[in-house]
Amino acid sequence: MKYIHILILIIPMLVFGQEPTTITVTGRSLHYDKTPIFKGDVTLGATFSSYPETAISFEQMRSKYNEALKANGLELKDMTEDALGYALLRYNREGMIYRYETTSIKEFQAFMTATSFGVNNLNYGYEFIIDAQEAALLISKALQNASAQAQLIAAKMGKKIKGVVAIEDRNVIDKVIKKSMYYDHKIGEYFYEITVVFALENE
Repeated sequence: MKYIHILILIIPMLVFGQEPTTITVTGRSLHYDKTPIFKGDVTLGATFSSYPETAISFEQMRSKYNEALKANGLELKDMTEDALGYALLRYNREGMIYRYETTSIKEFQAFMTATSFGVNNLNYGYEFIIDAQEAALLISKALQNASAQAQLIAAKMGKKIKGVVAIEDRNVIDKVIKKSMYYDHKIGEYFYEITVVFALENE
């Protein structure tokens, strides 16, 4: 019985020893969309004001905001109202969410800079779609990037890359991708990332 126990212990060790050494890296490629759809939401209401509700009515706030928009070449009629969205914010004063959508960065900037009493920024962003043809190109470039990284790491280990064991791609294709806007991020840039596992040659 002792010999049987010894064999059981040795076999898993032999199998484990045959497993190839691997390197896992993240490959990146850059997609730049020249024609994103810009979308922004603002809330209009006196929720964050210290004035009493009787100081200014919601209709007066709406009128003043419309004047501010007109000064920038826009109007409230260019916006979409989202009453349900405002209700879900659970503010305790009358108000509305106004949403603006455009493909023009100039018009979107006009929307963002229109200020008036009771207007608060909710979110600003843009949307775009990566089709299958563009995705194929991005994957190819990301794989090249991953391979270059893996070769550098392997060289430091005194080894060489044998081949790709697995690729993980969590990006979406032919579906809307939403990105928020920040002052330090270039609009339209999207880094397509894949995780690649490389096997190393056994010496």
